[in-house]
Amino acid sequence: MKSKINPKKSLFFLVGSILFFYVFALSAFAATPSSGTVSPSSGTGTVNVQKIFTNTYSDPSGWKHIQYVHFVINSTTSAANCFFGYYNQNTNKLYLRDGSGTSWLGGFTPGSSNTVENTYAKLNCAQTTVSGSGNTLTVKWAVTLKTPFVGTKNLYLYVRDDSNLYQALTRKGTWTIPNHAPALGAVTPVAATASTWTPINIISTYSDIDTWINLNKCFLLINTAAAYTNCFYSYYDQNNNKLYLRNDANTAWLGGFAPGSTNTIENSYVKLDCSKTTATGSLNALSINWNITFKSAFIGSKNTYLYVVDDLSLTAALTKKGILTITKVVDPVIPQITQLSPTDGSRIYENTPVVIQPTITDNNLTPVTYQFSIDGVVKQAWSSTATYNWLSPLIGAHTIKVEAKDDSGQSSKSAEVFILRKPMEVTN
Repeated sequence: MKSKINPKKSLFFLVGSILFFYVFALSAFAATPSSGTVSPSSGTGTVNVQKIFTNTYSDPSGWKHIQYVHFVINSTTSAANCFFGYYNQNTNKLYLRDGSGTSWLGGFTPGSSNTVENTYAKLNCAQTTVSGSGNTLTVKWAVTLKTPFVGTKNLYLYVRDDSNLYQALTRKGTWTIPNHAPALGAVTPVAATASTWTPINIISTYSDIDTWINLNKCFLLINTAAAYTNCFYSYYDQNNNKLYLRNDANTAWLGGFAPGSTNTIENSYVKLDCSKTTATGSLNALSINWNITFKSAFIGSKNTYLYVVDDLSLTAALTKKGILTITKVVDPVIPQITQLSPTDGSRIYENTPVVIQPTITDNNLTPVTYQFSIDGVVKQAWSSTATYNWLSPLIGAHTIKVEAKDDSGQSSKSAEVFILRKPMEVTN
């Protein structure tokens, strides 16, 4: 007896078979591309000397199914400050990422008489070649690494196909560009005399074969010996364009301001005027023009020392470069307080804000500091602040005293003021 064929089951089987073969076909054609090798995959290069790197990329659907590829030389997968090459197979164009890693430069055909470059690397299109065979795309990148792109870097490959399937950046090797130690230049003036409270400009220079951009921290020390307390000990952070000064006890850095900014940095012995301090780099040299004021506590014969560190922590050791003799200014004029506000005999209502402010005559040769007292009790100790904000107390007589001093001596002035009760407000 013949069995009956169920048409619904047959149709279900047929549809299922078609779907199976459809999915199988899609998966076959949608196989992920992959990066191959970099040759050479390791070694040592030289800055400003071209090197050919031969890279392979593959796709199971054939090399023409590859959309674009990348070749990256950097310490990380970052696109900034490095060689980040891009070849678009569909348009047959070469590109290089700019120094900041934000946009593509170029768009030239392999073999064309063009170069594409940023601050750190250069791609020679004329000697960059591309070929394809079977599933493999081969790109020979003609790369020149520039200073200051030094140190050991990783070699990464990336590939994406026309279906937008891709293999992420994958490390394939390392490449080293030797780093050279930085060097110290001169201090100008080599020998000089400076007076306290009068600014002096001291110029220091530093250099690096790998260009001045490879310099990291540039130091200037002025002291009787190679010690870092109670002195001028400052550095310029070239990477961040910031100036710093060491505190008296050599326990912390003060400041962090850009050259040319309206800031001063000071400890008890010296002051650095950022607005008049400049840093200028060109080729292999960096020059810093420090604007320094020495205070009365910092006098006598001092040495000037330089020290420098580059981006890979190579250094030029602390070295004496000059002599500076600092003399104390003799100030013949004592600051005199000629007026005091509030004046003697002033009547002030209770709980009224009062600004105590002296008026002085002085030659301003050396800085003046002030101290404020009420009824014999110091309310604001010696400082450069020339006012004191006082909230008048309850009724009664009170004595205000202000003292002013500089290197020549000090003076004082007092005023007796009377605090009155506020009159009662009359309401209807």
